Amino acid sequence: MNKINRDIFKINPSPELISDHHHQLISNVVQLSNLIELIATKKISKELSFNQIKILHMIETGISIRSSDLAQQLQVTKANMTGMISRLEKNGFVQRKECEDDYRVKLLSLTEKGKDFIKSKRPEFFDFVRDPFSSVNDAKIIEANLTLDTLIDNLNELLD
Repeated sequence: MNKINRDIFKINPSPELISDHHHQLISNVVQLSNLIELIATKKISKELSFNQIKILHMIETGISIRSSDLAQQLQVTKANMTGMISRLEKNGFVQRKECEDDYRVKLLSLTEKGKDFIKSKRPEFFDFVRDPFSSVNDAKIIEANLTLDTLIDNLNELLD
């Protein structure tokens, strides 16, 4: 995969509708997200996609063990989630079990291969992500997080 071209993200298509500062913030957040995804898929695992790695993490931590919940968390369709889980199951990372309370519901759990993958790759992934952030002091990171939290809250209000 190629490096992300920063210049593409800096062009404000509608300066009369959104300020350059607002556009640059949005562009930087998108670029940061894309770079982290590239790191995960290029440096950590050529075998799994970024979403598949996130699925394993969410199952392992108990955030979600139902495919419909995972689809909602990752903001993908249930059909796409079914495909991702099927590939993870085919490759031996997850297994589906029937829910005792509702036979229509399939609960997901990690296989030993899935557990081993998460255990071995998580530190490597966070090393790749943490190292570039180490040059930014904690106060700036806290300030950025507070700003992003406010923006996320404001955007979520638009969905209500």
